[in-house]
Amino acid sequence: MISLSLFNPRTIQYASLQVLLFFLWLHELYSSLHTIHTTVIQVLYFLVSEKAFCPEQKCVSLYALLFCTMLAYLYQSLQTRRWSQIMFTTTTADFLRLTTTFIILRLGKGVAMSFVLITITLQFDDLEPCAPFIITTTLYFIITQFLKNPKDNILVTAVRYMDLYIFEGLEEYWIPLLMNSLAILLSIINIIIALNQDSGNIVLCMVVMYTNVIIAFQQLQEECIEPFKEQLKLLERFPLATKEQMAQRGDTTCPVCLDEMNFLTARITPCRHIFHGQCLRQCVLQYQQCPMCKQSL
Repeated sequence: MISLSLFNPRTIQYASLQVLLFFLWLHELYSSLHTIHTTVIQVLYFLVSEKAFCPEQKCVSLYALLFCTMLAYLYQSLQTRRWSQIMFTTTTADFLRLTTTFIILRLGKGVAMSFVLITITLQFDDLEPCAPFIITTTLYFIITQFLKNPKDNILVTAVRYMDLYIFEGLEEYWIPLLMNSLAILLSIINIIIALNQDSGNIVLCMVVMYTNVIIAFQQLQEECIEPFKEQLKLLERFPLATKEQMAQRGDTTCPVCLDEMNFLTARITPCRHIFHGQCLRQCVLQYQQCPMCKQSL
């Protein structure tokens, strides 16, 4: 006979509190594991995309993710050239030994990856993933693998090369913010489509909602939004120069970079000097003073 003490409100309340604390501990533990978060969200996103767009194609998500991972590894392997140890050898024997080892390792990796890619390609002959699945999963993988972090971000480098002063030198904040937001939006859309396809996907969709949306937004807040707000607060101290102020100055050349300014990208200091927003921000961050009159800013 079950003891009535098990149904005591205090007992139930204590058990509920323990369960809540356990889940909070799991949440904090997973939030701290940044190294595996990217892999987890990629696996879950590919799985929910399979349920949303091609539920009849079993395991197509795992084959697609493995294929993308192999291509990413190949790209990163080609980008990394470890020649420093070889070039600084002192003897011919050491040079030949290191060079031979380097070539053999690269060839071994290339052969192994070739077999894997061929195997995946043969498996894809029996699968026919639809275009929305291929497009969304490829886009999500590129974002989470290459574009979510400001460091070594290809898109940030490309935008900087275009010299778009409208970003005011904040490309390393704008691009990761937009890319991570897009990844969260893609996850939400796929969750909705998967639930419309089959209500039995509720458990998978709840997990994806937690990892790919809630945790991802938490990281977005900490790694992108908060640093971006700090940089915007710095720029807000210096208002945009008006057309009248630009006309009074006469010269529209930025004193720092010597490029042309316009009223959408030029900012004015309390000492009435006008600079590009990004030039002024960099000077304030490094020297905390006006580049022209050296007044403290």
